Amino acid sequence: MSSSKLKKNSAQTPTATRASASIAGKLSAWATTSNDGEDAAGSLPATTETISMKQLVAELAKQRAGLMDDVSHLIQESLKPLETAVGALRDTVGSFQARLVATETIAGENYERLTTAETTIKALQAQNQTLKIGHVDPT
Repeated sequence: MSSSKLKKNSAQTPTATRASASIAGKLSAWATTSNDGEDAAGSLPATTETISMKQLVAELAKQRAGLMDDVSHLIQESLKPLETAVGALRDTVGSFQARLVATETIAGENYERLTTAETTIKALQAQNQTLKIGHVDPT
């Protein structure tokens, strides 16, 4: 990439993003430095730029806030299909409940009609028996 393109891209990048990218780059370089690259005192090699604690805390706080926003967004997005499914389930259960109530009502009415019909049949059978006893065969 030519230097004019680099200048153009860096001019379009906001300062905060460049600073955090710079810090992120430093953190990445720091993290990838092996233990073999440390001097006897255990400090980082001189080729790695030092990062102030304030910069590190600011970067980590920024990343934490970003992650919390991302997690919150992911949770909200994952809840939408669940809410839709729960709504559909409520509609289905409501429909089944309405059908069940209608079926119970019809069954109750049918039971009452059957009881009435049985009572009528028994009364007619008793009346028929009475008529047979009182009836004389003319032959």
